[in-house]
Amino acid sequence: MNTKAIETISISAVRDSIVVSDYLDQYIADNDKEPSWDGFVYIYNAKNKKKNQLTGRVPVQVKGTVNNDLSKSEISYPVNIIDMKNYLNDGGVVYFVVYINENGNRTKIYYQTLTPVKLKLYLGEIERSNIDSNRIQKTKNLKLIEFPNDSLRKANIFLNFFNDGKKQISFSKSNVFSFDDLSKLDKLTELSLTVSGYGYGVTRNEIHRAILENEVYVYAMLKGSDILLPIDELPIDPIIKEVETAVISINEKKYYNQFLRIKSLENTLIQIGDSLFIEVNENLGIVKFRYKPASMLRKRTKDLEFFVDLITRKSFFVDGIRIPFDLNDDEIRKINIKEQKESLEYYFKMILALDTLHVKEDINLEEMTDQEYRQFYNLVIAFADRKPVSNLKPNLPRIGYVSIANITLLLIFEKYLDSYHTFIIQDYFSSGITLGYETIDGEKLKTSEYSILQKEGYLKVSNINYDAILPSYQSLKNENEEIFEKATNDLLMMLLAYDESSIKNSRLLNAAKKLAKWILDDDDKKHSYELNLLNYLQVVRRERKFNSGEHKQLYTVAGDASKGDDIITGALLLLENRSEAEKSFLKMDEELQKSFIKYPIYKFWNQVDN
Repeated sequence: MNTKAIETISISAVRDSIVVSDYLDQYIADNDKEPSWDGFVYIYNAKNKKKNQLTGRVPVQVKGTVNNDLSKSEISYPVNIIDMKNYLNDGGVVYFVVYINENGNRTKIYYQTLTPVKLKLYLGEIERSNIDSNRIQKTKNLKLIEFPNDSLRKANIFLNFFNDGKKQISFSKSNVFSFDDLSKLDKLTELSLTVSGYGYGVTRNEIHRAILENEVYVYAMLKGSDILLPIDELPIDPIIKEVETAVISINEKKYYNQFLRIKSLENTLIQIGDSLFIEVNENLGIVKFRYKPASMLRKRTKDLEFFVDLITRKSFFVDGIRIPFDLNDDEIRKINIKEQKESLEYYFKMILALDTLHVKEDINLEEMTDQEYRQFYNLVIAFADRKPVSNLKPNLPRIGYVSIANITLLLIFEKYLDSYHTFIIQDYFSSGITLGYETIDGEKLKTSEYSILQKEGYLKVSNINYDAILPSYQSLKNENEEIFEKATNDLLMMLLAYDESSIKNSRLLNAAKKLAKWILDDDDKKHSYELNLLNYLQVVRRERKFNSGEHKQLYTVAGDASKGDDIITGALLLLENRSEAEKSFLKMDEELQKSFIKYPIYKFWNQVDN
């Protein structure tokens, strides 16, 4: 087949495909001698295609080649680089390649929309490649995809190319911003994308369809400008993620209040929980499911409970609407429901052990070592089964730390009967242990079991029962006249730990606030009032701004010259009066200054206004 025949058949195929669209017409000449272009496709906004209904025209280039494989949906084709530069200068082109079988009686059309943004990216790649290889590249292989048979889809390809080309043509000879460029400029006000099309409705599903079926470019709006700037990225292959609020239940048991829907052009993926994925291909009428256990223990357990219930009952409900989920015998065998139920039972025990220990953190099962799994098994025996734990080292300390994955537990190990290797393991904070200390006068006094923690303990221990902290001090009020001093010291340790933690522990701060309020209200030593007030208010300040009454209290303390310089400095810091705080700080002796900068209130030194 000679060159003229190939060109004639190719152009005829493109013409015939274009003219059947209600909104397109063509002027593509046979054996056209115009460099780089073969003609134009005209776009109309009405089916009658009258001159006054013309939206615009799009330049096209048509190439043909003999190839008997007409089954591909995507091909690669070498495009002349000089032509690409000409296309860029003219605002782009829709590039066609037609495959023709050797008999010339069958064809398949492929295309790519070469917008200014695409052309700049491709030409930039070529320029960099030429520098790296020290040679001049004459062509670039571009990916082309199958031209659709649907008439509206054809029209939408040209309409969106026309609209995007108009937005991009003024940037064909200037630099185009990337996302990184815009973030560095700090001038970005909004990002937008627009899609045009025929045959789309105004419902959410129709809008989604329009986005998924068309090339989508992202444009930026900068401060002080009303011009949309194209982003230096190839058009995205969009997916639409939606979080749908709906009650998902089985047999009247509610499992979830929402699910995730992810739409692409070919498929819709439904994600329930973190583990179950249901993929629906509407074109082929195929539904597949995939269960991938979540890595976190609590999420995995909830998802597995739902999945086992789903397999057993063969359906679930979404807002009361029954959705069948009936698997064949082969799929059920692969799942091994008996094994899944056994795993679920053990996960429940793991969670019971954590809950008994007041551990709120979740554990990443996929990151646990074999040794950590064995350690957790001991926790299950001790706190879920409530049995002595055997095969432990005989010389375990009575009080010790156990670290598993991301949690650290403070536990008590008591020898069981006369066994060297069997222990009863207890939660330190629920054991009823008595903690004491000796004063400088040799007096032995009790203190809260939480006094053992200090800052480091509050930072690392996971099984702290925060609700029991305050009662542990209150119970000793009548036994230890120094309990308020001890509680105050421990309060400061709690605040130092809170401030040092990268992820703020709201339970710790709330417990500190309750303890500080009790000290303020119940400590009847008058000389301690201002100190107790500052400690309470510094906890409050970590939560929120002060109200007028709290400001008034601080002004009173700061203005009382009879108070110590450390008390006055602390009040000034909370009032955000840096200059006066510095003056008061300099009045302290060197030792007091060294102590003051170690107090948690010192954190406000760099947070106040000058």
